[in-house]
Amino acid sequence: MRIGWGVAALIIGMAVAAWSQSISSTFAITDRGAISLITDGTGSLNAGYARILADAGKTTPSGVAIFSFRNGNGLVSEAGVPSSPLLTTGRVYAEINGPFNIGLAIANPGSSAARIDFFYTTTVGTDVNFGNFILPANGQIARFLNEAPFNSGPSFQGTFTFTSDVPVSVIALQSLINEGGDPLFTTLPVIDTSAQVSSSAAVLPHFADGDGWSTAVLLVNPTDTVMNGTIRFRAQNGQVTSVIANGQTNSNFNYVVAARSSFKLTTAGAGTLRAGSITVDPASGNDVPVPLVVFTNKPGPATVSQAGIPTNSGTAFRMYVEASGASGAVGSVSTGIAVANGSTSPATITFELSTANGVSAAPSKSFDIAPSGQMAIFINEIFPSVVLPFQGVVRISSNSLPISVAGLRGHYNERQNFLITTTPPTNEASPVTTAEFDFPHIVNGAGFSTQFVLFSGTLNQSSTGNLRFVNQAGDAYPLTIRSLISDNTVPVTLDSIVPASAPRGGVVTLSGSGFELLPSNNTVVVTTATGSAQVIPSTSTSTSLTVTVPDSAITGPVTVRSRGRTSPPKILEVTSSLTGLLRNPVTVNTATTSADTNIYVPTPTAGLSITQIGIGDIGSGITVRASSAEIARGQTRDIVLGGPGLNQAASLTITVSGSGVVISNIGFQSGFVTARIAVDSTAMTGPRNVIVTNATMDTSIMTGGLFIR
Repeated sequence: MRIGWGVAALIIGMAVAAWSQSISSTFAITDRGAISLITDGTGSLNAGYARILADAGKTTPSGVAIFSFRNGNGLVSEAGVPSSPLLTTGRVYAEINGPFNIGLAIANPGSSAARIDFFYTTTVGTDVNFGNFILPANGQIARFLNEAPFNSGPSFQGTFTFTSDVPVSVIALQSLINEGGDPLFTTLPVIDTSAQVSSSAAVLPHFADGDGWSTAVLLVNPTDTVMNGTIRFRAQNGQVTSVIANGQTNSNFNYVVAARSSFKLTTAGAGTLRAGSITVDPASGNDVPVPLVVFTNKPGPATVSQAGIPTNSGTAFRMYVEASGASGAVGSVSTGIAVANGSTSPATITFELSTANGVSAAPSKSFDIAPSGQMAIFINEIFPSVVLPFQGVVRISSNSLPISVAGLRGHYNERQNFLITTTPPTNEASPVTTAEFDFPHIVNGAGFSTQFVLFSGTLNQSSTGNLRFVNQAGDAYPLTIRSLISDNTVPVTLDSIVPASAPRGGVVTLSGSGFELLPSNNTVVVTTATGSAQVIPSTSTSTSLTVTVPDSAITGPVTVRSRGRTSPPKILEVTSSLTGLLRNPVTVNTATTSADTNIYVPTPTAGLSITQIGIGDIGSGITVRASSAEIARGQTRDIVLGGPGLNQAASLTITVSGSGVVISNIGFQSGFVTARIAVDSTAMTGPRNVIVTNATMDTSIMTGGLFIR
């Protein structure tokens, strides 16, 4: 692939366990809990599927597989796909045209071969391109529709319908090759055409239009009867709002969907950003087609992300959520939640957050939504006090009014593009089942990896069982995996940087432990003149990272961030052929305290070092010590400092960390530095650092050298 639209997850900042190779993984999920596993992404490209098998007497947990693809420049695309039940008939939206294609994966976990029959239906309702093939027992196939055996031809729009004589599991992804040649993937629902259709209006919980965002509304007709109705756009306050779509400006757009076919309406994405919800209202006497929205983010000349969201309706939902990293930083992740009020009465929405162990992570939060209104918010905005990184489950419920909910994980890649990934919610009131669900497509290696999430998706559900991996030939599929949640004990260390001195643009090797195998899952933080810069290694192992020194770097501490942990620092000396070491002077003001901050203090060229300190009155004699001296609040005394590198000709400055201390009248006497020290009566008690700097910016810090009592 042909299998190249399979995927993986870039998770920066999550605490994880060690890697291990296995053909299966047992799971134990508490009520409102979750597990999360990820493949290592190394080696050559291989594909298959995963079976979710609950233990006897247990129900099947909900699941989502998050597929990613990365090329040499970093993360390109992600797509979240819900676990799939076994079915015998289905229909998907189909569009093959230039950069657009549809990928289909079908897994047959049964002991009998499956005969798959299929046909296409054009937008005017004509059935074409009939075909069939045999999928062996326990086998799997993943192909684009324009490839054998599906053979759609080079251009097509409408639907693809299939039937199978044994139950199979199916997923569909839309592929878009963007303007830069990168493949972007979007989840599409596989519609069970044997399921009952509805005549009630459907609510799509989120649309975005403007400022680089556009929304495509896709309608699929699961029946053999023409469907008519209206697509209506609403602002977040619940009022209808006009958009430009398919070349027309309106708030209401009529649709006609031919039997077994599809309809597409795409907003123009012009103007300032607007958001809200969409209602699909069937005409009188009509059933409603199955709707989906696909968001597209094109902030510049190239499209950077797409994600598809289906409709749902209920009064309580559950969803897997995660958050890590500073907002907007490379690798940062945060789950966004959109909630639409499906009633004409005000709704109160309550969010309850649980850890992966099912334990409450924060007090619940409630928000009011206007009639037919909508809200969209990130999980770390709802619960700003939750310690990051975080992975768990959120429960979203209303005051007994119907709501529609969508989950989108936002993720900043190495180019600082904002990627969006669907993380589908589950209706808490859905019937529980013990039946097998599958992830019909998994892929690993050559830039691909797969994250598996299983969570408690229904009321009072806990479960145990086995996640079993199978390759395309039907054999056991060994995968190197690890948990992203279970182990917070593995430290990250940085033992050495070689070479210890390097120019900007030079390459250094960082040695330590606890690093990620995927380079982009590690962040190296280097010192700059304005603070710090984050660098993604070019290569990585669990004990070694290769990094190019950025152009903004100066001499100073370097740390490694991996799996939500930060290593102790090591100093990298950044050099220049003209000036030697590249570094900035450090100024510590008397009214400033800086805690937990690493600074680079070079070895003084003049050998400056403060080793002795005394407090008293010079006329009465002062005893100097090698450790520290005391002074009471409200006192004014003389301070004496001694040590190598002090001379009467040098111009010195003396500062004391923290506020409430004033130094004046600096002088020299008998080889010691003398000064007047005044301590305010309200100054904070405890140890203070004494900092001495000479005219050539040599600096010595006597940590805890002064004690205020």
